[in-house]
Amino acid sequence: MDLRFATRSLFIVFMIMVDGGCNRPGESPAKPAAEKPPTEVSTIEAKLANNLTEYREFVGRTAAINAVDVRARVSGYLVQSPLSRSEERSREPAVSPNAFQVRVREGELVTKGTPLFEIDPTPYRLILAQAEGNLAATQAQLKRFDRELQRAADLLRSNAISKADYELAIANQAEAQGRIANLIASVDRAKLDLTFTQVLSPIDGVIGQTLVTDGNLVSADSSLLSTIVSTDPIQAYFDVDESSMLEYRSKIRNGTLQNSSQKPIVVELKLKNEASFTHQGVIDFVDNITDPNSGNTRMRGKFANASNVLSPGLFVRVRLPFSEEYDGVLIPTRSLSMDQVGRYAMVVDESNIVHRRSIRVGSVKGDRSVILEGIQAGESVVVAGLQKIRNGDKVVPKSLTTLESQGESDRNQGSKRTVEGSRGPAS
Repeated sequence: MDLRFATRSLFIVFMIMVDGGCNRPGESPAKPAAEKPPTEVSTIEAKLANNLTEYREFVGRTAAINAVDVRARVSGYLVQSPLSRSEERSREPAVSPNAFQVRVREGELVTKGTPLFEIDPTPYRLILAQAEGNLAATQAQLKRFDRELQRAADLLRSNAISKADYELAIANQAEAQGRIANLIASVDRAKLDLTFTQVLSPIDGVIGQTLVTDGNLVSADSSLLSTIVSTDPIQAYFDVDESSMLEYRSKIRNGTLQNSSQKPIVVELKLKNEASFTHQGVIDFVDNITDPNSGNTRMRGKFANASNVLSPGLFVRVRLPFSEEYDGVLIPTRSLSMDQVGRYAMVVDESNIVHRRSIRVGSVKGDRSVILEGIQAGESVVVAGLQKIRNGDKVVPKSLTTLESQGESDRNQGSKRTVEGSRGPAS
């Protein structure tokens, strides 16, 4: 027992000596570590904005409302086409005001009735002349039969001819009248075929590639000469994912959105090289089924296109309004961050202490985002210096009044943070 007590005592004495030897004679004890100085950050005041609208964006493709295959309606050899047009020929005046002449080029905008192709009309002019000659001969014969019937009627009253002769005169007149009706139809058909040798544009639009060149034989109703697609207005088809469609219908049932029967559903469109949604149209079709493989529902927007900026087949982005207009809070998108908990922003209170605020983000308005929950108008939000602060730190806030000054501060501190504020396209 005495040995153990002695050993423990020696250990205590040794530790006291070691602890006391940390400071040399004449030196004061070590000072505690200095507190971290406040970090300088840039802040901007959250602003209240009026008449905001939530949007969802989707990927779509443009399509022509009208697309026509230009085909030959009579057979014959092609003598004029857009491909055969030359500069010299385009400057030459027509032979006569009524002469048919193709002056349009491939890929040009055409109006309804524009001359496009001509099939050799010579054989059809001869057929028309033959039909008109046969008609004229039969009409002359009918006049003779009319006179013979009149004489037969006079002779029958005086019993100079038999009733059989009178009935024969009636039959000759009726037969001539039947032939005339048949020949009139032949003349009309010959005129129609002659008209079909001049191929005109059936719609307003842009003509495509010439598929048959001059001198080639084309067959009626089978030879494809070219195509024409309309461009104004133009349509855009896009697929809406199942979640968005169900949410949209739920909002209509709840009365937070109006349906298309109450007012037109506005849809906006932008091209790949456009920064904003500059084209505005309306929804004119929603498919009555949902694709069971993808869960998407096909929708279509109709857009004015007087400038012909849009053409069929382009990939575009479209956005739909998913809310009525409301008032919300706007903060710079650069001030948003994300961690495992979710999206958040750092807010500076009156004591210059920063606090982490979990937020719910709506749509993006330029370089600002709509905050639906978590931040009130008038609060100071950190926009630069986010990498240097943590929740509860004391800071020295530097207030910014414009997004331009905020952007300059971000560039000076190397901030490159981006956050999406709207729903992405449907897959």
